[in-house]
Amino acid sequence: MQKELRLLCVLVSLLAPVASLGSASGHADENAPGQADDSDTENARPLRVLAIEPPLQFDGDAYPSYELGMGYSFLSKGSDPFPFGWNAHYTKNVSPTMGFIGELGANYQSDEVVDLSIVTFGGGLRLNRRSGGSITPYVDAIVGLASTSLVPRARVESTVFESTVRRSSTDLTFLGGGGVDILLNERWALRTGVAYQRIFADQALNLFRIQAGIVYRGGQTIASRVTVAPPPLPREPLPKEPPPRALQPPRPPPPATPRPPPARTPAPSRPAPAPRPSSSFDRGGELMRSGDYADAAIAFIEHLRAEARDQFTVAIGLFCDRRNLDAQVVDSRNAPQLFLLHVPRQGLTCYGLYWGLYDSRQEAEAAIRLGATRSMEQVVLPVSRLIR
Repeated sequence: MQKELRLLCVLVSLLAPVASLGSASGHADENAPGQADDSDTENARPLRVLAIEPPLQFDGDAYPSYELGMGYSFLSKGSDPFPFGWNAHYTKNVSPTMGFIGELGANYQSDEVVDLSIVTFGGGLRLNRRSGGSITPYVDAIVGLASTSLVPRARVESTVFESTVRRSSTDLTFLGGGGVDILLNERWALRTGVAYQRIFADQALNLFRIQAGIVYRGGQTIASRVTVAPPPLPREPLPKEPPPRALQPPRPPPPATPRPPPARTPAPSRPAPAPRPSSSFDRGGELMRSGDYADAAIAFIEHLRAEARDQFTVAIGLFCDRRNLDAQVVDSRNAPQLFLLHVPRQGLTCYGLYWGLYDSRQEAEAAIRLGATRSMEQVVLPVSRLIR
């Protein structure tokens, strides 16, 4: 057991410098500030939701839709090691914390007498703890079959071999263990872990495994995907025209009497109205339309914490691609209901877009029903959830 723990420490010490280099050279967003169209402020039209990269995420940390990995495997039966081995696995994630895993692996041992191999394949459940950092711990449990094969090298009498050695067998096996993923960037990670394996043969085998390898994180990084067209601006009803009046004959003008011209007195000058103080929400809108998204997010969060903590809003999307975010802001035509907040995601600079502030959830849902939408889902969020 001490030999396996020492080997695990050596693997972690070798992988840590590689992980720090990968994190330092991670993905950076392009800086292309967008220019808002100031020609039409009053007649704002609904947004056209473009491709979102990565899609909307509010209920948990970002996660890949599938993971494909391969690496080295060391197996030990007490003091009897299997130094040569490999394993490959595929994980289909169904949520940020849970996925279904399929695994195939083999370990080999050779000496002057026999060659022994154990091939394992099975499937099970994997649980992850994704906190948004570069380290993702996991545990898994796998049930499958283990095929054990023994091939003699030396010449052995058949009767003796059959009575003392079982050439091959396939038996039920269970694996349980855990480890950590060290993220290099959005797509690649290093994985190291340990596991206990039991093979339910005629004479049960208890094995200890150490593994290390590389993982590709494929597919879109998704949670609950929402594509919402914001509701249109409310239009004021047109004033009703008064009914036409009946025509009356003109009255004769009264006799003209000369009057002295009245003395003119200068009209008192009215003081100019004081300029309306600009709120932090208005200041955030000006910064957002100028392309300064970082300062705009600070101004918006100050307004929400001070004046809109108990209100509700409609979630539009999460944008980590600067070009998509510029297109959304330009397409809004300076709509005063649009605002954004900074949402960090695994080393990326991402911003969540939101539409409107409403006093109740019912008002927000009613506003969504009034607008044209091309989404199967709608999301209404309390502001208190965004500012915590």
